Amino acid sequence: MASKAVASAPIFIAKLLRHSNRQLNHSTLTAPLASATRTFSSRPPPRNHNDPNPFLRTGEVGACRVDKSEKECYMRVDVPGIAQEEIRVWSESGFIYFYGKDTKLPHYNYDGRAFGGSISFNPQSYDSDGLKAEVKNGVLWLSMPRLKEE
Repeated sequence: MASKAVASAPIFIAKLLRHSNRQLNHSTLTAPLASATRTFSSRPPPRNHNDPNPFLRTGEVGACRVDKSEKECYMRVDVPGIAQEEIRVWSESGFIYFYGKDTKLPHYNYDGRAFGGSISFNPQSYDSDGLKAEVKNGVLWLSMPRLKEE
């Protein structure tokens, strides 16, 4: 839409000046518009259509990440819009389960989002009783201590 407006502006001005019986000076007409068309693009920037999140500029692309250290296993899960009070985390039989539902906002006709899933772990290597969960800025951070080797 913006490209049509930029392209049709010189035509409109030319018709207006012709109608008022003035002479049209081509260099004064195109100079201001030429700089505007170079500065502003009428098309959005190119993007990869296979992108899971077209708004993400830097950082993790995936919604989940698992890292292990000598003492703990850290997990990061994206849960945008979910508060600490709205998410439930538990573990059983070698899996960590999580489920959270965003609040419903009827005045915006918004039913909310729901996130849920599971992450497997080795119960002989990690202590599921020491599982810690925290939601911070739309990210669920999980940590589970490694069992001491005997």
